[in-house]
Amino acid sequence: QLTNVSGSSLSRHPAWSPGGSAIAYTKFGPTEANCETQYVIYLMDTAGNPIGPVTCPPAGEYMTAGDSEPAWSPDSQEIAFSRIRYLGRSSQLHKVNIATNVVTKLTDSPDTGYDEFTAAWSPDKTAIAVGSGRDGDYDIWLVDPNGGGYQTNITDSNPDIDGYPVFGK
Repeated sequence: QLTNVSGSSLSRHPAWSPGGSAIAYTKFGPTEANCETQYVIYLMDTAGNPIGPVTCPPAGEYMTAGDSEPAWSPDSQEIAFSRIRYLGRSSQLHKVNIATNVVTKLTDSPDTGYDEFTAAWSPDKTAIAVGSGRDGDYDIWLVDPNGGGYQTNITDSNPDIDGYPVFGK
């Protein structure tokens, strides 16, 4: 059993690293040192031993909300995730560099009800697919993983709610 993580009252959204050496997940529990939220992206090894947090939302607008839905890059160097704002109740796509814990914001929502969720990296690491409500309905968008914003709405012709993208190999 890997989900009985010490210091966590809720563990969800597990994602195995491509090389199989670590698992990223959303950890809810006591606040990490210098972190204003209880939701962080946390790593453990495959035996369930904690490695530690890789994200910590800043004080203020992210208080009591936080980070969730981790998705590993194909080279295991970065994790894309949703950062949920408490004020405004919306989320944006971010990524974190595993070696440095440096977080980069990849999208920006203008107001409430605008969410980015369930990211997936392309196999060549040139795009991240994400479910997004940026145009009023939920479509799957391709986002530049280097911070260049949205590239393409790939499900715009579908009026239904689209999300949970995956890439083939």
